[in-house]
Amino acid sequence: MARALAAEPDVLLCDEITSALDAGTAEGIMALLRELRDHRGLAIVLVSHDLPLVSAHADTVLPPPVRVPPPRAGPAGAAGPGRGPGVPGADWAHGAGPGLSPTGPEPDRA
Repeated sequence: MARALAAEPDVLLCDEITSALDAGTAEGIMALLRELRDHRGLAIVLVSHDLPLVSAHADTVLPPPVRVPPPRAGPAGAAGPGRGPGVPGADWAHGAGPGLSPTGPEPDRA
């Protein structure tokens, strides 16, 4: 990150900047990014699998395209691959998450 900031960019792209970090360190990184944004006027683009962390800190969250495989042939009501409980991201495919849906962020409700 220091090398990228040395060039004084207008936009900083952070690809999985908090992956493999404990929760406290990840929060510290997000606080640093917020400080950089506020004091330098820096636009920050975060790419992350940690949607709860990003949602808590970002102004705008754009969800990834959802590609859920079709259900396998089998007994009626059987879950197909990527749809059953315990499948990482399965809840995302069904629109779970604060203010998020598979088609994009939900509009603010006053």
